[in-house]
Amino acid sequence: MASVYFSDIAEQDLVDIYYFIAVENQAPEQADKFLTELRENTINLLSANPYIGREHRNGIRFIVHKKYTITYCIKGNDVIIAEIYAPGRNWR
Repeated sequence: MASVYFSDIAEQDLVDIYYFIAVENQAPEQADKFLTELRENTINLLSANPYIGREHRNGIRFIVHKKYTITYCIKGNDVIIAEIYAPGRNWR
């Protein structure tokens, strides 16, 4: 199984997503639930199947979790989550 790590940028993306759901939408419980689900599903999926995501270019792959595009790369036995893009945010 691969080890999955979140880059500093991806960690900041999670903070931004939390803020948007919890503060902008006034739904902190939903924000907690969503981020836990996103993080756990991403780690579980990519640790077991690192090549499941479609390759875009230059070794960057992506998967989608409830409209959020998660970009990542594989380095040896590690999967590094590069960024997490909100719906409507152009990542290409």
